[in-house]
Amino acid sequence: MQFLGSQFGIILFMFIGLFVAMVIEKVRKEKLGQEEAESIIGTFAVIGFIVAIICFILYQCTHPED
Repeated sequence: MQFLGSQFGIILFMFIGLFVAMVIEKVRKEKLGQEEAESIIGTFAVIGFIVAIICFILYQCTHPED
């Protein structure tokens, strides 16, 4: 939880978004536009930010003594 609640969690989701964009490009057999790829990566960055906040709050609530 502490790892996902840090900046590394956001970076992890950005890499997942990059990987998803690459997989979509291979499956569709056509190139993704720059705007589409940025949209996918941006979406995963926002998801990563939200997950990081939730994990940080959950970790702080379960470990108040840290």
